[in-house]
Amino acid sequence: HALQDQHFGISAKIKENRSLNSDDRMLALQAVMEGDAMVVMLQYLLEPARRHFSQLPDLSVIMQAQMASMQAQFPVFKESPAYLKETLLFPYGYGASFIQHGWTRSPSWGAIDRIYADMPVSTEQIMHPEKYFEARDLPKPVRTDDLVTALGASWKPAVKNVLGEFTLGLLMSLHLTEERSRRAAAGWGGDEVLLLENAEGRDAVVLSTTWDTPEDAENFYTSMDEWFRRRFPKAQRSGE
Repeated sequence: HALQDQHFGISAKIKENRSLNSDDRMLALQAVMEGDAMVVMLQYLLEPARRHFSQLPDLSVIMQAQMASMQAQFPVFKESPAYLKETLLFPYGYGASFIQHGWTRSPSWGAIDRIYADMPVSTEQIMHPEKYFEARDLPKPVRTDDLVTALGASWKPAVKNVLGEFTLGLLMSLHLTEERSRRAAAGWGGDEVLLLENAEGRDAVVLSTTWDTPEDAENFYTSMDEWFRRRFPKAQRSGE
């Protein structure tokens, strides 16, 4: 990471990204940094055997296997919330897979270095490298202002953020199957989430999303509807 900072100024990139209120974008940045470091380490280990990291199976799959092993070895890690475990490992597994994909397309360290001048801006691009290296799929801006206004003047924003495809999928997987969650988060186009507070000390979460197609939006809506029924079985829908 010291070398990355010397050559590509990653400290400045981290500082810049932290000001954008997007954990999703920050996770994508971390994925490039950690993925690059991971494949350099792997290449150093593989070189005596005259092998190359690009010849390995998908590195995100390998890291998932490592995660299962870690859970068995470290009880505190095993008992931690899924969000903490998964976001901790995302930059290493998906990041290494992203770099692996980039190398396969253009096999040179120069090609990897050039990524730092044009960084991925979403976990969607990291998870689906073709959305970065091929037809660039950029997040669409989403605003929750109208929804906040509808709640009333007493509600004030406390935290604003962007969840992204990866975190939305994680959220869904708390109460839906992994496959259903993956499909529900696919087609993500952008989001904004707000934590609101009012004078009475109550909290509210407002999430607004946009999707690549109407079918993607419908899939997320119906999946989220089922998610709420499982998470809050006694809750009543207040309206459409």
